[in-house]
Order: sequence, then C-alpha cells, then structure tokens
Amino acid sequence: MDDDYTEAGRPSLSTRRLPSALIFFYIKSFTDHFVLVSLRTIYFLYLLRYLEYEERIARLIMHTNFTLGYFCAFTGAFVAAKIGSYITVIAATVATLLAFSCIFGISFSYEHARVLSVLPFSTYFALRGIPRIALSALAKCLIKDIHMEINYSTTLVVSTTIASITASILSPVFKEISCLGSDKCYQLLFGVDFIILFIGTVEFLAGANYYRTNLPVENDPAQLSLKFLSFVMEKVKQKLRHSDSDSDEEDFIAVSKSRKSNANKITNTQVTIDRNTDTDSSTIRVSITSTSINRNTDTDTSVNRRTVMPTNIYTRTDTSKNRSTNTDAGMNRSTNTDAGMNRSTNTNTSMNRSTNTDSIIKKNAFTDADVDSDNDEDSEEKIRTSMKNFLDVFPLLIPVPMFWALYDQQVTLFLLQAEVMYHKIFNFYIYPEWILVMQPILSILLQYFHIIVLTRVMDNFKNLRSLVNRVFLGLLLGAISFAIATFLEAQIERSRLDSPTQGILNLFNGSNCTIQLGVYTDVDEVQKTIAPRNYVKLYENRSSLHIIEIEIEAYCANENFTKSFSSNISTRKTLTHMVIMSPGAIDLVGPYEDIKSKHPILAYVRLLYSINNTKTLRLVGPETREIKLNQEGHYYPDFLIKEGLYNITIDEKMLKENVKFGLGGIYSILIQEDDHLEAKVHTLTKANNISIFWLLPQMILLTLSEILISYNGIRYLIFRTSSEMKIIVEAFWFLSVAAGNFIIVLDLIINLCSFRKIYIFLQYTAFMILNSILHLFISTPY
Repeated sequence: MDDDYTEAGRPSLSTRRLPSALIFFYIKSFTDHFVLVSLRTIYFLYLLRYLEYEERIARLIMHTNFTLGYFCAFTGAFVAAKIGSYITVIAATVATLLAFSCIFGISFSYEHARVLSVLPFSTYFALRGIPRIALSALAKCLIKDIHMEINYSTTLVVSTTIASITASILSPVFKEISCLGSDKCYQLLFGVDFIILFIGTVEFLAGANYYRTNLPVENDPAQLSLKFLSFVMEKVKQKLRHSDSDSDEEDFIAVSKSRKSNANKITNTQVTIDRNTDTDSSTIRVSITSTSINRNTDTDTSVNRRTVMPTNIYTRTDTSKNRSTNTDAGMNRSTNTDAGMNRSTNTNTSMNRSTNTDSIIKKNAFTDADVDSDNDEDSEEKIRTSMKNFLDVFPLLIPVPMFWALYDQQVTLFLLQAEVMYHKIFNFYIYPEWILVMQPILSILLQYFHIIVLTRVMDNFKNLRSLVNRVFLGLLLGAISFAIATFLEAQIERSRLDSPTQGILNLFNGSNCTIQLGVYTDVDEVQKTIAPRNYVKLYENRSSLHIIEIEIEAYCANENFTKSFSSNISTRKTLTHMVIMSPGAIDLVGPYEDIKSKHPILAYVRLLYSINNTKTLRLVGPETREIKLNQEGHYYPDFLIKEGLYNITIDEKMLKENVKFGLGGIYSILIQEDDHLEAKVHTLTKANNISIFWLLPQMILLTLSEILISYNGIRYLIFRTSSEMKIIVEAFWFLSVAAGNFIIVLDLIINLCSFRKIYIFLQYTAFMILNSILHLFISTPY
C-alpha cells in the first residue's frame, strides 16, 4: 500500500501536512491583501476630499483602476503560460513594489499628487492583478492531493480575511493623524503600506528556492490558458469555414451509416452459420446478438470521439463448436478495428479455447508503451472535451458582470452614504470607512450560514436544488439590496436642507432693515423678502454656469436704498453674499464659497458679521474656541468643532445659550451690530440623524448575493467541465468582475443618469432586475 495512505484508505498525516514553502505564500497573500484593502478603503475619499476631484471623476478613476486590476488578473494567466508562473510572480511582485514607492513619494507634494498620483495608483492595481492566477498555479505545483488543496485554501482564506479586517480598521486611523501641517496624514498611511508591502516582497524573494519549480514552461499548470485560447481560435476558424464544415459533417455521417450497415451484415452472416450448426444455437444466437449490439455501441461512441472501455459481456459458449469459432474470431477482429477508433486496443482471440468468455473479454492486453500513449491521448481528449463544455456553458457568465457593477460600488456609493450618516455609538465615533470592515466579517459569517443553513433549506425546494437557480436567487437578492439602498438614500436626502445637485446662492441680510429682492434670470423672475438677520436660498437646477441679475431695495431710517449686482451660480456649488448697511448706502459683500461636504465626526461653523469695532468671540462647550473679529472684515471661514451644546459670547457678553451643533451639520452664525449686538444661528445643512448601521441590511443582502453567485456559479462551471479547468474558470471569473466595473466606467463617461445618488441607486436596481430576467432566459437550456 502507498505510504501516503493508511490501511483504512484515509490520507496519512504526512499527506495532509502542507509543505513549508507555502508559508511564504501565506505571508505574501497577507501583505498584498492588507495593502490592497487599505487602498480600497481610503482611495476614493483620498481622491474626493484630499485631492478635491469631483465626485463623478473620483468614481470614474476608482472603477477604472478596478477594471484594470481584474482585467490584468485575466490576462496574467496567459502571461504565466508564456513565460512561466514562477517568473511571472517574481517579476510582478518587484514591479508592484516599485509602483507603490511612486505613490508614497508623490504623496508628499499636493500639487504633484493632484496631477500625477492617478497613474501610479493605476499601475499598482494593474501589476497587483497580473500574478493572481500565476500564484495559484505555482502553489498547485507544491500541493500533492485534494486534502492538501483544501487545507491550503482554508488557511489562505483565514489569512486574507484577517488582513482585510486589520487594514479596514487601521487605514482610517492612520489617515486621521495630523502631520506635515495638514489635518490628514495620507503620507503616514502610504508609508505603513509601503513597509508592509516591502516586507512581503523581501520574504517572498528570500524563499524563492523553496518553491522554484524545475518544470519546463510547457508543463506549467498555467499552460491550460494557452491551450484554451488555441481551442477557441480553432472553433472560430471552424465557424468561418462553416460551409466546408457542413459538407464534412455530411461525409462523416455517411461513413458512420456505412459502418453500421457493415456491422449488421456481419451479424446476419454469423446467424446463418449458427443455423448450419448441429448444436443448440439458441445460446450462441443470443451471444452473437449481444456482440453485435456492442459493436454498434462502439461505432456510435467513435462518432462522438469519446474514449470508452470495452463493454463486458457475460456469456458462456459451447466449447465444442469449433466450426463457428473462426467467424467469431473474425467478429472480434472487426470489433477491435472499431475500438481502435476509440484508442482502445482489445485483443480477444481466445474464443476457441475451452475457457469462460467472461474472464477472457474482461482482460485487456496493453503494452507499457501503449499505456503511456493512450493515457496522454486520453488526457488531451478529456481536456478538449472540458474546454468544449466550458464554451457550452459560457453564456451563463453573461449576467454576472452586472452583479459586480453593484457589488464593487460598496467602496464608492455606500461610502458616500456612510459619510452623511450618524457615526456615534456609546460616545464612540465611527469613521465612515469602518463600515467596509463589515465586508470581510459578513463574508466569513455568511459563508458558514450558506453552507450549514441556507443550502439545507434550499434542498427542500425542488426549484432551488439546481445550482443555476441558486445563482438567480443571488441576482435577485442583489437587486433587493440596491432597492433598500435607494430607500435609504431617499431618507438621507430628506434629512438635509440642500439638494445635492442644485446650484445654490445664499443671500444673508446683515442689516437691521427688511430687504426686498428682485432676482432676474434668462428664464425666470423671482421676488423675495428678507427679514433682518435672516437669509434666503436661490436655487438653479440647470447645469453649467449661469449669471443672474439681482436688485436690492431697502427702507431704513426713513430712507430708501437700492443696489444692483450680478452673480454667478453653477451646479453643485453654494455661494454666499451678505447685505450690510454702511453710512448713507447699502452694500454687498462676498461671494464666499461654502464647503462641499459634511465632516464625518465634527460640525462645520462659519461666521458672518457686521460690527462697529474689533471684538472677540468665544464659543464655550465641549471645546472652547476664541476668535478675533476685525471691524474691516465681514467673514470668518468655516472651522470644525465638536458636536454638543455651546454658549456664544462677545467680549464677555452672552449672546446665545445652549446652541446645539450636531454631528455632520453645517452652521452659519450671523452677528449684526447697530444700536446693540444681535446674533442668530442658521442651519445650512442638517446634522446627521440616520445611524450608519442602517447600511447593514443592504450590505448583508449584497454579501449573501455574492456568495450565492460565486459559490454556486463557479461550482456549476467546474461541474459541467472538470476540475482541471479551475484556472480557466478563475480567469474568466476575474474577467466578469472587470466587465462589471467597466459597465460603471461607461455609465460615468456617458453620464446616463443624474448626479443624485438616489437616481443612481434606482438605475442599478432596474438594471439588476432586468439582468435577473435575462439570466432566467439564458439558463433555461441548462
């Protein structure tokens, strides 16, 4: 018995023990995954808040990088097949480290980072994807059996899950540390990531001797990708020669019919000989008929070009009937000819001997050379059959990219939702990026739920026993997830004063008089009245830049004052003007551009004032802020302050008590001095009042959807092909993810829907419903 197995047939401990060389794979996977998840967690907000790209451009850059990464993972299979998995992994690992060093270096200069940082990030994502399949192929060379493969896969999942959770928690913390004169320290974050990636690269290169394979390139497991490419090209050429193929097929069918006719003739001849026999021929006639049937079976099988072993025939013949034996031997030779088309060499020439035919037909006389040749040919034929089967089930991959278009927007759309939600729990602030920690946690928990609970429940329903139908269930859950996200976005928008897509002009009345406004545009005319120390909002729904004319009339101290001015108003920008009274005239100050977004864990406050002399303002609450207000100025820019109740004083005089600044709110304090000081606090954007944990339902459904689609989809593809096709299935699965992100890129380029996130969620919900219906039609033949 083999030393690797016990007498009970179970693998021995030595077989289940993983090679020590795989430790280098675990460390590399941990470090690579840590850096990748760290960038996925903060990169979008880095583009949006630090480099100040527009939201659409930031999403476009993010999903373009994802597209590059997964597409390079697909093409990396062919690179590995061309130059070998070992060289591919080593070269891509070193190149990835160099690309990330550029990211770290450029981050120290804002001007350079604003212009040049996109290219190093794109290069990193592309290079990070290339060795994915090569790494799997290299590990496959070290794994001896299925038990080792299971242990390796399990350990790898645990390693990458720990890396994901750790990176998702630490990266926002490093980012929020102040350094180099900025309240954000992305340089520290990129520096930590670079050190971790450097350690992973060095240890992997140091262990190269442990997993360097001596296999020639043609024997590399990744070679299957090139074989598949050749097979596809062969099929394409056959399609181009369709007319010739039709004539060849007709000739082939004619030859097959001729063989069947010859088989029937032999059978009839044998029956005639039996009739001339003095013995009881009934048994022999049955035996001959059985042999004839098996010949036809072999002939039919040869048409299908499948390799089958000879069918065992359990019959006994009368050994004294030598007169019919010669013809029997002739039949066997004819059968051998047909079996030879199936690459099986049967030699049954002993029917004249007084033996049991049962034992004779069961034996196959192979030479050692024949065994090796037949095994190679049979393996090649099996691979070609698997490739053909994969092409047959390839249409099932068509609906999958749309799901990935939803799933990968968790790091963009879901993160934008998290930014404007309430992040506090038990007096502990939660960074918006921390919601992405739930991805790996939910993934590992729901995988166990799927295997232990959900699979058993689905087995009780006839329609859900099919793996293809379970994929449909996953697509449907994805649509429901985004439907919930649409509803949540509606609640978020309702909790805010400002529409996120409109251009807004705020006009504050900093005087002690009532003001009449006449606002004139090329399409509209609006009359407004502003009470003292109040303000009005003017909205512009049209895109691009527009100029509006405004006439101000004020009646103060028994005098009439008028003022005309023009102002620009553009989509997605908010500008502020303030009307003030000067001796004998009315004046307008500004415009001041408002901030673009909420802060996740603090409140924004800004000051507008009209005073007679320099004063000192104090905000006293959870923190104390002291600000000097100059007489010549009228505006103090936005500053961040902790949430809570505050008292507002000027020169020790109490103006307001218990003013609440909420988490994520944006406030303007208007101070006006005439005969006496007056202050009024205006809420420009409401504080966050929807808990961030309301994101969990849509994330749970989307993660469960991913498990149903990936687990059952990949399982079905391998079931319909073979286990040898895992590399091809993995490569095309990466390609489907790349296609999903490319759908987002196209959507952002052609600007298919509004900038409002509620419409984006609604659009993708509709797409996913249609995609699920498409899957039903495609999967019907399967």
